[in-house]
Amino acid sequence: MTSKTASAPNPISEVTASDPKPAFTTDGLKVWREIYAESNRFMMDRWQQAMDARAAIMNSNSPAEAMQIHGDYLQAAFKQYSEETAYLFNLAFDASNLPSITPNTGSKRKYDDVPV
Repeated sequence: MTSKTASAPNPISEVTASDPKPAFTTDGLKVWREIYAESNRFMMDRWQQAMDARAAIMNSNSPAEAMQIHGDYLQAAFKQYSEETAYLFNLAFDASNLPSITPNTGSKRKYDDVPV
């Protein structure tokens, strides 16, 4: 009696250039989960900082102080968004080079034999 899983191909992880199925491998899903978790963490952190800045502006004693708080908030936000974008880009770029989620571009067929 033969086992059903002994030599069965894995249709999810064996992706070729002619196969339109996405590469949903374990490594690929881990990377997407990491990117999603990081995006969510960053969004929640920025939301908290926005609420803190709003509270500080509401409690300021002068328009100049409020402008200073707002300026500091915007500078920090710009810096953090730039760093986060670079970080997420690097995560996605590194993931695209994982062998388990990079599609196999080799083909058994020679395309010069197609009749015109």
